[in-house]
Amino acid sequence: MGPAAVHLLCSRVLGIEPTAGGWREVMFAPNPARLTSASGAFRTPLGLLSARFEYVNGQFDLAVRKPEDMVVRVRFRDVDEVIERDQSWRARC
Repeated sequence: MGPAAVHLLCSRVLGIEPTAGGWREVMFAPNPARLTSASGAFRTPLGLLSARFEYVNGQFDLAVRKPEDMVVRVRFRDVDEVIERDQSWRARC
């Protein structure tokens, strides 16, 4: 996959965007459109960040795994949460 496709997947579909310098804070706001699932994992200056969404039985399953020193804000439908301490997070909505 080329750089343009990776950027499109991460920023538009998965909705992963750094919101503070050095990737210390990140937004995860998926934009699934008609997709039933998408996932991505990539290296940041703080370590590996992975995120995914999957549409199962009429609900979205969201998951994030982040480096210890990263704060992730998740926004999707009725979910608006900040993940600071836990390194992995999951929700259905």
